[in-house]
Amino acid sequence: MIAGLYVFVGNEFVKLLDYLERHPGHVPVQQEGRTSVEIAKWVRRMSSSVEKYGWDGEWFLRAYDAQSEKVGSKECEEGKIFIEPQGFCVMAGIGKEEGIAEKALDSVNELLELTPPGVAQESFIARRFALLALIEKGRLNKEMFLYGVTSAEDFIFKDHDEPLCRHFNSLFFRSMNMPNEVIRQSFQQQIQSTFGTNFNVLRRLAVTNLEMKNYPLAKKYLDILSHSTVMKSWAEERRPQLEAIKNVKPDFEQRLDQFYSADLLVAMGAMADRYPTERKYADVLLCALLANKDGNQFYPAFKVIAERQYAHGEPIPAYYEQALMLVAPSEPEVMQLYKISQQTQDAFQNVMKLLNNGQKSQLPNLLPNSFWAYFF
Repeated sequence: MIAGLYVFVGNEFVKLLDYLERHPGHVPVQQEGRTSVEIAKWVRRMSSSVEKYGWDGEWFLRAYDAQSEKVGSKECEEGKIFIEPQGFCVMAGIGKEEGIAEKALDSVNELLELTPPGVAQESFIARRFALLALIEKGRLNKEMFLYGVTSAEDFIFKDHDEPLCRHFNSLFFRSMNMPNEVIRQSFQQQIQSTFGTNFNVLRRLAVTNLEMKNYPLAKKYLDILSHSTVMKSWAEERRPQLEAIKNVKPDFEQRLDQFYSADLLVAMGAMADRYPTERKYADVLLCALLANKDGNQFYPAFKVIAERQYAHGEPIPAYYEQALMLVAPSEPEVMQLYKISQQTQDAFQNVMKLLNNGQKSQLPNLLPNSFWAYFF
């Protein structure tokens, strides 16, 4: 990682020296008698060394330990890949022409695609990121119960003011297309942070205001970022997008009364009403109700959503079928209104036999990824 940082900073340093050397009005600058051209050679030499000794075939190594063993390699049993060297080496442009940088980022995406269920079950922080990943991939209603969910509060950080928690909440609401909440959570993040505003918050605020076509604020944050050596290119890449909204009316989010609620279920119910055909809001609402084991609220919500999203024979997700089977004894209409698969009906009969025989403890082993095992 240090070598990647060396090349990244070295390239910027060479640019600075070159500028000072080409402008006679400035004081001549030299480093131990070396010019920018000579220092550039050392930077290129380090870049070549990273390609030769720091590239692991799929991503950049983190380091070599005292025994010259690789750290952050595909050969390691644990700690196969570290984020920092990928970021610094990519920003430094190491291996860019050979496609190494792009391949390194692809590897990060592959290995960090989802937090493994075992990790999510042990960590309330990892669990939230895993659930957000499932939401993004449309797999929440198929895999949620594998990740140790305990209640609807596992979807966001409701009563935590730590910067990491606010950062996650802003990511969640960005996924939910709720820009007002993204901005509010971002401001709360920087207020709570010991270090104040960071590039991550500024980028998020810039992108959110670009999407809202809020030209003055988008320009403000891009201008701030453009003064940073690290973020200047990122900001400049978005200048065309900024100019495209210069004379466009802002697309501010309509904030109804229910959006002032801190209750996730209220907010998702409102979003599901606003976007009746959007599966994401329906899944978060229904799965949050299942996480709360709230069958009384699940069925009325499902009936409304089913008229919009399951009215033409679309298959009902297994979790919802399982919840409906529990509701059916008190709501006989369920079996007539909805086409529940024969597989689910047969499995439910087996579940009832286990319960009647006092063998409830076997459910997690027999049906680990089911609402029934979670509910009972």
